[in-house]
Amino acid sequence: MWKTVKLKEICTVFNDGDWIETKHQSEGGIRLIQTGNIKSGYFSDRIDKARYISEDTFASLNCTEIFSEDILVSRLPEPVGRACIIPALDERAITAVDCTIIRVQEEKVISEFLNYYMQSPSYFTSVQKELTGTTRQRISRKKLGEIPVILPPLAEQQRIVAKLDAAFAEIDAAIAAADSKETEVQKLKASLLSSSLSGDAVMWKTVKLGDICQFVRGPFGGNLKKSFFVESGFAVYEQKHAIENQCDDFRYFVTLEKFNEMSRFAVSAGDILMSCSGTIGKSTIVPKGAPTGIINQALLKITPSEVIEVRFLKLYMESRIFSEQLMDTVDGMAMQNVASVKTLKNITINLPPLAEQQRIVAKLDAAFANLGDAKDAVAKSKLNYQSLKSAILAQELQSEVA
Repeated sequence: MWKTVKLKEICTVFNDGDWIETKHQSEGGIRLIQTGNIKSGYFSDRIDKARYISEDTFASLNCTEIFSEDILVSRLPEPVGRACIIPALDERAITAVDCTIIRVQEEKVISEFLNYYMQSPSYFTSVQKELTGTTRQRISRKKLGEIPVILPPLAEQQRIVAKLDAAFAEIDAAIAAADSKETEVQKLKASLLSSSLSGDAVMWKTVKLGDICQFVRGPFGGNLKKSFFVESGFAVYEQKHAIENQCDDFRYFVTLEKFNEMSRFAVSAGDILMSCSGTIGKSTIVPKGAPTGIINQALLKITPSEVIEVRFLKLYMESRIFSEQLMDTVDGMAMQNVASVKTLKNITINLPPLAEQQRIVAKLDAAFANLGDAKDAVAKSKLNYQSLKSAILAQELQSEVA
């Protein structure tokens, strides 16, 4: 018979990770596993983003070591409650305070079964009911421990795990093939950009961006504090607008008085906004009819002159040619920033006559539309595969509860 138990009732360990601040971290030692490593059902190594503490810090903070076969649960989005089994690592490890460590009672539950259960629709429905917070939702460890788990006998758990392993292996292979197609689409787009933007050395001119564009870096943070924001008024353009390539979703606004005070940072239709901190180089064109507003400190406003088509400039800014030059202007380690407007102005562009720019834009627009259709088809197939996983989980984890 299957029975319903509380999550905490089938664990020998059910504790949160450790509170590790930046000052506690070191170049090497014991690895800190973070919420970003926890995906729904699997561990994402992300070794390039790994953080560590020393063994002395481990001892002084009385940290809890985690081991392979432990389950980690992220109590932060997205989505809240996602969990994975820790694989065998080549180093000792701990986890962050926003993660809950689960070590199961082996006489009651198989780790792999619980890991599958914590990917199921019924599990996430239970978690959603216990969330707190508005802007950043989370679940407390106490509430997580109360989440119901529908538990069959061990033999049935083993049968279900074996069946799901086989089914998910086929689905994961299909997802990997879709990822490969998506990569091919991106490579083709990059190749088209590169070939279209390398032109005739006689007819095209190499110029500096500073000679054909005006640059305005966003204001210092102290000039645009959150305390200045109001519920409605003049829009504040953020880095997300450049990253997401959109100008229609706003969280912050300023008054007319503040807007007039910061008029130097006002946007106009045809400006390009570029992200300058963290995620660098993403851009969007301000369209006609976009809300009147100003840029924040993480953006650069680029206003092209009449010698360059704004769409041509944006395409150039999406090319490898531009990105390589841009990265030479970057400083900072953990949080990268564009060093200065002066260095950006020295970036060069191979510029064709205006009519040729317009021809290239039209050609690439048509080509990218076809590539976009292919990318959408790949994304749809991946979504279908994930839906199939959810359906299989729901079917296998249904039972009559005692």
